[in-house]
Formats: sequence, structure tokens, C-alpha cells
Amino acid sequence: MSETRRSPGRIVALDLARSAALLGMAVFHFSYDLEMFGHLPPGTVVTGGFRLLSVGVAAAFLALAGASLHLAHGQGLRPRAFLRRLLRIAAAAALVSLGTWAVFPASFV
Repeated sequence: MSETRRSPGRIVALDLARSAALLGMAVFHFSYDLEMFGHLPPGTVVTGGFRLLSVGVAAAFLALAGASLHLAHGQGLRPRAFLRRLLRIAAAAALVSLGTWAVFPASFV
């Protein structure tokens, strides 16, 4: 029987919640692509269960980001670490905007 190794300080429930949020996002975006290529009826992913899934996944990511921020800085803000994390997120957002602008210039993200 293999032994499961965890990094000290990891919270398994938080890792599982992140995994579930990523899985939900993958399911939503795969469905979105199926709709975009005509394999699902128009409007499928913006109504019903898919709408609830998209809102739930977005809420989960925001809640998990807040929990992670509290765990990282709950004892007091560490400005250097906070700024480094903020810059990484801003760079990723800029790349998404640049990529979607290159593909969809009229409606980029």
C-alpha cells in the first residue's frame, strides 16, 4: 500500500475544493465550446443548470481566493508577497486580454 505524502501546512479540503472548481470550469467551458461549434443548441450554457454551474464556479473561485489570501496573510499583511502575487495575477489577466483581443478583436476579454 502506498503512502500519501502531503506538504506540511496543506489543507486537503481546500485542495479538493480547488480541484472541484477547476473541474466545474472545465465542464462549463467544454460545453461552451460544444455550443459554439453547433453541437449544443444556442443558449444552452447561459440557461438552467449551466448558468447555475457558471455562477457557482465563479463564486467558488472568489471564495477560495479569499480563503487563500486569509491563510497567506491572516497574521498580518506581508507587502512584498502580496505585491508579487498581485503582479502575477495582473500579468495573467493581461495575457488573457491580449490573447482574446488577437482572436476576437471586437469582443475581447
